[in-house]
Amino acid sequence: MRALLPLLGTLVASLGPVVSPGGQEPAAASLTGPYAGGSESPANRLHAALFARDVPGTGSSGLDSLDALRWTSSKWPFAPARLARTRAALRAVATDAESLPPIARALLQREIWAFSDWLLDNLAGPIGLAPEERAARESLVRDGAIAMQALALSAAAIDALPDNLTATLAAKTLPSAPPAAGARTPWLPPGLADPKSEWLVLSSREWTDEPIAGIHNQPFSGRSVFTVHLRHAAGKEAAHAATQPFVEDGLFGFELGPEVPPLPPGSTVAFVRRMVLVDRDHQMRRTPLVESVQLRHFLRVDAPPDPNDHAAFLAEFQQVAELELDRATLLDSSKGPAAGLRAVGPHEKRYIQVQSHGLDPIEEMEHFPGDWRPQRERLETCMICHGRAGAASINLFTSVRFRRDLNSTLGHNPLIAIVEGSAAQETAVVSRWKRGRADFGWLQGAWSMLAGSAAVRTPR
Repeated sequence: MRALLPLLGTLVASLGPVVSPGGQEPAAASLTGPYAGGSESPANRLHAALFARDVPGTGSSGLDSLDALRWTSSKWPFAPARLARTRAALRAVATDAESLPPIARALLQREIWAFSDWLLDNLAGPIGLAPEERAARESLVRDGAIAMQALALSAAAIDALPDNLTATLAAKTLPSAPPAAGARTPWLPPGLADPKSEWLVLSSREWTDEPIAGIHNQPFSGRSVFTVHLRHAAGKEAAHAATQPFVEDGLFGFELGPEVPPLPPGSTVAFVRRMVLVDRDHQMRRTPLVESVQLRHFLRVDAPPDPNDHAAFLAEFQQVAELELDRATLLDSSKGPAAGLRAVGPHEKRYIQVQSHGLDPIEEMEHFPGDWRPQRERLETCMICHGRAGAASINLFTSVRFRRDLNSTLGHNPLIAIVEGSAAQETAVVSRWKRGRADFGWLQGAWSMLAGSAAVRTPR
C-alpha cells in the first residue's frame, strides 16, 4: 500500500477536468462534519461533498444521515461546483489516508464505495449522455477507486474494528425488554450478538445464490450483510418448528402453509445490517460494525384488518424499535466502548430509500400524488411491508425473490424450507453476488491499473 501512495498525486493529477450538468447547491457553506480536524479537514470536506444537501422545509443538511440522501434519479451531486469539491476532497483523502485512525478510514471507504456504485449506476442508465459528461463521471469513479485503495485496511485491522452492538449490549444502556403496549421507548434484547443464544438466524436452503432480504439489499448493492433473527417466545426449538415447511406454490407470492404454527405473542424478529469493506487485497470482508438493528416484537397473534394502515395499528399489534450507527459518537473515543449505536427517536422522520423506485423525493415531487408524504415516521414504516400476522410478516417467508431458474412452468415454484443460517454464510453469499456485478468489476479493473502503474503485482 505504501508503495502506491507516492503515485497517487501523479495519478489523480493526470485525470481530466470535471464537466457535468447543473443542480442545486446547499445553502449552508460551512459544515463541520463528524471527523476530527474541523470543517476543512479532508475527511470532513469529503463527507460534506457526499452528504450535504438542502432538504426544503426541514432545516436538515443531510450530514447526519446514515446513508446519503441520494437516489438513482438524483441530480444534485452533478452540479459543477459540487463535482469539483468532491474530486478535490477525494484526492485530499487519498493523500491523507495513512494519517487517519482505522475507524475513520473504514467509514470513509464505506461512503466512497456507495458514491462510486451510484455513479456507475448512472453511467449504465442515462441514454444520450454526452461523451464529455461520461468521461467526467468515469474519471470521478477512478478518483474514488484511488481513495478506496488508499483507505483500505488489512484483514486483521478490519476484524479489530469496534463491535458497537456487542458493546451496547454489554453497557446495558437500553432496556432489555420492550416497553408496555403503546409506548415507543427503545430497547435492545440480550443475546442478539451471540450465535449460541436463543436467537435463530434464518436462511433459505434453496435461495443461497442470492442475498437474503433482497429488497433491502438492492439499494445498498452488497455493501452490507443483512441477517434475519427470530426469538420465539417458547425458545429456539419452537423457532425451528415454526419455520419448516412454510410455503405453498404461487405466482405472485408464497403463502404460509397450513402446518406452520403462528408465532405467539412475546416473539421477536430482529433485522441486523453489518458493514462490509474492501481490504488491501481487494477482498470483501464483513466488519464487526453494525449499521442498524430493526426490532419487531409481537403483541398479538392476529394482524391488522389493513396492514397498510400502519399508523393506526402499529402499537396495538407490534412493538418496534430501531438503532443505527452514529458516526460522531463512534469516532469520539471519549464516549466509551458502547458509543456508535444510537436509538431512533419515537417520532423521528426519514425519506424512504428501500423500495423508492429510484426517484429522488426532493427533486421529483411532481411524480408523486398530492397527498404523498415524502418523509414518514421511521418507526411507522416497518408496518408498510411487515404488518401481517406473526411469521407472515417476515417477508423472507412470503416474498418471491429473484431466482435464476424461473424458466420453469409459469406460476410454479418448488416448496422450500427455512433453515438455520449464520452471518458468515450470508457474507459468503453477498460477496459472490457482489463480485458478479459490473460495478465491482469496474473497481477491480481500476485497482489493477493502479497496481500496474506502481509496478506491484499480487502473487497468484
